[in-house]
Amino acid sequence: MDIEIRTFRPEDLEEVYEIERRSFLWPWSQGVFIHLHHTTPHLFLVAVVDGRVVGYVMGEMEGAKVGHVINIAVHEAYRRRGVGTRLMEELERRFGELGAEGVKLEVREGNEEARAFYRGLGYVERGRVDRYYWNLTAVRMEKKLGR
Repeated sequence: MDIEIRTFRPEDLEEVYEIERRSFLWPWSQGVFIHLHHTTPHLFLVAVVDGRVVGYVMGEMEGAKVGHVINIAVHEAYRRRGVGTRLMEELERRFGELGAEGVKLEVREGNEEARAFYRGLGYVERGRVDRYYWNLTAVRMEKKLGR
C-alpha cells in the first residue's frame, strides 16, 4: 500500500471530519480543524491512499523544545497497516526540524490499543491527568527525539 503523507488542505476537511466523527466518542467540531490549519498548517498532516484521506495527525510546539501531538486518527479500514506510524514519524520529523528535543501526548487511560501503539513508537508513560477528557483520566506519554 502506497501511503502519501502531506499537509492538510481545506478541501480535505470533509474526509478528515468523517474520520474524526467515526473515531471518537466526543468528536471535535469542524471549526477546530480549520483553526489548527490556520495556526499550525505545517503540523497538520494527512495520510492519502489512492487519492483518499485515510488518516490525520495534528501537532503544535509548546515552547521551543517540546512538540505536542494534539490528535491522531486513522479510518478503521486502514488501521494496523502502517498509516498511523507513518503519520507519527513525519510529525516527529517536523518537530525535530523545529528544534524539539521531545514530544508529548495524552491518551485516554482505558484506550489500551492506543497506549500500546505509542509504546511501540518509543513513548513512555509519565503520569496521569485526572478529568482530562471530561470525567476520564488521561495518561501523559513522552518521547525524546534523537538528533
